[in-house]
Amino acid sequence: LSIFNDFDVGYINALGGDLTVVGNLNVSDEIVNAGNIYVSKNFNVGSLSFASDKTFFVGGNLTTQALRFKNTIAEINGNCAVCSSDKGQGLYMTYENDYLFIKGDLLLHNEYGIYTDHLTRGTVELKGNFTQKGTKSNYEEIGTHKTIFSGDQKQIISWESPNYYNTFGRYLELQNTNIEFATPVYNFTLNQDFTIEEGIEIEVANNLNLNGYKL
Repeated sequence: LSIFNDFDVGYINALGGDLTVVGNLNVSDEIVNAGNIYVSKNFNVGSLSFASDKTFFVGGNLTTQALRFKNTIAEINGNCAVCSSDKGQGLYMTYENDYLFIKGDLLLHNEYGIYTDHLTRGTVELKGNFTQKGTKSNYEEIGTHKTIFSGDQKQIISWESPNYYNTFGRYLELQNTNIEFATPVYNFTLNQDFTIEEGIEIEVANNLNLNGYKL
């Protein structure tokens, strides 16, 4: 299905079919079994889950309560906000080839928390700032899930609640050396030599693992 205009709809069961919108897309409820999705501007959706092995592109900002990948490759040219007041809603990446590339900022917030094992495989690569809001779990990396900070300018990392359920995992990759840690981080594992620029501080609340590298 191709639409060459802004499009507003309540619910879509895509059955693995592709969707192209040249404009803004607003889905008040959800899209399930999504195929390949291309949205040239902004995309607002209640929740979004994919069929297996699909691609996803947003030319503007993405706003959603839940994002569930299934060997999904996604690129967001703007900011990405995954925010919900419903328990269990949030970002789910549990397949090896899941990849979320965000050129803007990433905001995560759930008032009641996400179920465990929601970030076990795949990669989030971020060019902008990382912000976690709320007191409950919404970014708990376990298994082989990786976060990459690859910005060309300063990136700010902020955790409102750095704890066991809100933490980077063992495979954190800091390609950008101009990073400001605005709040403490719960765990911090090096996977390459890393130099903290003058005037920048990092506070680790729980475990600092140099992993054989230099800090």
